[in-house]
Amino acid sequence: MKFFLFSLWLGVAAASNAFDPLRRATGPDTLVLSSLEKGGDRTIRFEVLASFNGDVSKLCSLIENPEVYREWLLIGINKKPSGGDYPFQIRDLTRATQEPNDSVWTLQFSLSTYLLSRNGSMNFRLSAQRCLQRWEVVPNKEAALEKFEADLTVVPSAGGAGRVWVRWNGMAQLRSSRPYERIPLEQLKQQGEERVRRAIENFQRVNK
Repeated sequence: MKFFLFSLWLGVAAASNAFDPLRRATGPDTLVLSSLEKGGDRTIRFEVLASFNGDVSKLCSLIENPEVYREWLLIGINKKPSGGDYPFQIRDLTRATQEPNDSVWTLQFSLSTYLLSRNGSMNFRLSAQRCLQRWEVVPNKEAALEKFEADLTVVPSAGGAGRVWVRWNGMAQLRSSRPYERIPLEQLKQQGEERVRRAIENFQRVNK
């Protein structure tokens, strides 16, 4: 019964209008489309759509287990395709506590620019159910993010077996207006797409 319901959900999700841009698009084996815009009140809304070759079941199994992210997802994630490193570096993702059932994870990062250099961390609550995952930042008055919510959805391509569609969408609300006003959206969008492509390449290597 559970398998039937899961299969039914996959079919409904793949038919969702949210994936229409991928359904209409033509192009390379790996396709990444994204949008990034300011929504007022220090918020940034984002959406990433990706279409690539791979096994849906394998990807869903990897996604629902954050403990193995460092073994595939984070490999090379800080390296630019053109060479060098991104200013914002993702260092690690670890459990916030020793409790195996705790859903809070700590993202460790560093930021290095000509004006600023610092290390930091943020806690996120991750909830995953097979091919669905939700990220929410744990409130912290010292964190740069006042609010962060994102949903990840993985479905088989409507075009046939052996191809995956992924959607990651959500919003981030910054605590301060100054960095919000100075965020270079186009640069952030490009770097985000490059990192998504790196993550896809990492998955395809372990999916062989």
